[in-house]
Amino acid sequence: MAKEIIIIVNAEEKPVPDETVTFDQIVELAYPGAPTGPQITYSITFEHAKEPKQGTLGPGGSVKVKPRNTVFDVIQANRA
Repeated sequence: MAKEIIIIVNAEEKPVPDETVTFDQIVELAYPGAPTGPQITYSITFEHAKEPKQGTLGPGGSVKVKPRNTVFDVIQANRA
């Protein structure tokens, strides 16, 4: 039986299917069904991950998470 992987996204526990999560997956967990496009940007910071341990996650990037400790903060912004 595979170990359940739970991460924290904007202070809420979220299950993920694999220990590697992508920028797009984190955005969808933080803002389900949110609009996308050149006028919408997301800023993602994280800590307590497996690799790298902390930092900023940009578009196209990924992070290896720990099963229950990894924390993501996601901010949505509109470009003026």
